[in-house]
Amino acid sequence: MLLPTWSIIHSRHWKLQVPDLARRCRVVTFDGRGNGRSDRPAGVEAYRPAAFTADALAVMDATATDRAVLVALSAGTMWALELGALHADRVAGIVFVGPALPLLPPDQRRGTHSFTGAMLADLARGSLVTLSGSGHAPHARDPVRFNLLLREFVDSLAPPARPRQRSWTHALGRHRRALYISSPIGLGHARRDVAIARELRALRPELEIDWLAQDPVTQVLDAEGERIHPASALLASESAHVEAESAEHDLRAFQAIRRMDEILLSNFMVFHDAVTEGHYDLVVGDEAWDVDRLLHENPELKRSAFVWMTDFVGWLPMPEDGQREADLTADHNAEMIEHIARFPRMRDQAIFVGNPDDVVGDRPPRAGGAGLRPRPVPAPGSLRPGRRPGRPRHLHGAGRQPAAVPVLPARPSLRAAVSRRPPARPLPGRAANGVRRQRPRRYLQRDRRRGRPGRRLPAGRDRRRRPSRPAHRRAAVRPPARGRP
Repeated sequence: MLLPTWSIIHSRHWKLQVPDLARRCRVVTFDGRGNGRSDRPAGVEAYRPAAFTADALAVMDATATDRAVLVALSAGTMWALELGALHADRVAGIVFVGPALPLLPPDQRRGTHSFTGAMLADLARGSLVTLSGSGHAPHARDPVRFNLLLREFVDSLAPPARPRQRSWTHALGRHRRALYISSPIGLGHARRDVAIARELRALRPELEIDWLAQDPVTQVLDAEGERIHPASALLASESAHVEAESAEHDLRAFQAIRRMDEILLSNFMVFHDAVTEGHYDLVVGDEAWDVDRLLHENPELKRSAFVWMTDFVGWLPMPEDGQREADLTADHNAEMIEHIARFPRMRDQAIFVGNPDDVVGDRPPRAGGAGLRPRPVPAPGSLRPGRRPGRPRHLHGAGRQPAAVPVLPARPSLRAAVSRRPPARPLPGRAANGVRRQRPRRYLQRDRRRGRPGRRLPAGRDRRRRPSRPAHRRAAVRPPARGRP
């Protein structure tokens, strides 16, 4: 049971947890009194902790819930504790999230009580998990990590009736497998992805491809005889959401994607379960924005090579939506850039399907739209969004007219980028500045006196066997002149 918190917020703050939990157990949630669809009684006495405790008990009775795990946020800790103390037989366990309890004297400087999660865990003899940087509502800021922790706690209290049958295959004995994620949003994705999969099989005939997709993509896959992953039936419909958003033939893409957060999070949890159990060598995501973003927020969850494909990069605000949308798009763009700069290993390959001119540049503000220009995102990876970049660094282009051609120049070698000064006096016969230097002439003369063959190859042969060194390396290993220190 997901309990309500302060009366200033309704039960939709649990929206990122309900779909994932509902696939494993029965979930009960309700609006607290004073908000949502619940009554709004007048008077202070109607909002005492005892009243909320009675409401939770009444909901359990009305839903025929004999025993439940309680999850409480902030002020909900008070009525969760009271319900557990007065009706212990109805409570299997309690998860306290950012508990707000008056266990310590009020902080006179702030006029509030301290949040006492560590003290509560110690008094209840429970486990303490600290999510640094997640704020007072980690279930909203870092929902993936929170959901995994919540799963772990619920499973520890209610183990399955039958032990799970598990198997494992030696790495070299596994078949080559790929998981292909094809978005139902957009035009032509399904046909394009089927053609790519056909080409992958031509290159690797032994490759097995599973598809994690939903309607209407699954219709195309069925017609092509492709194998659809069973977890596809658990995906929430993205196309239905977009259709509802564009019912008036006016689709605001940025706001539509923002309001699709619970769908994207739910589908990512399905993806996480699929790759955890599937042992895939490669994951290909065509417009898999949920997978790309949430892997960057949870980099420890990456389990295989990841190829990300997209038709568009970055967000632009609608001028008529004002400054707020301009600020939001700028924040999303900046966060995307920071993600890729901080965790470049998340994308093993990023392919932009389109033309380089389609990438958003540093455009001047439109007429009458002063102050509405966001920080542009020419492509993920540019660290200075206010400056017109040359070529994007983390995307490879796949133009619609010609074949897929990389648009990124090769990265200069580290040795050329970092200049290294040679030592003042290289030691004879040893490496200097990372380059093996030739033996000085006096060693060659000593070998001849002792009857040993010289170490230098005959003229005309060393050019064929040993590549010539660049001029700067020959200068680095030149022996010092006689008479100089």
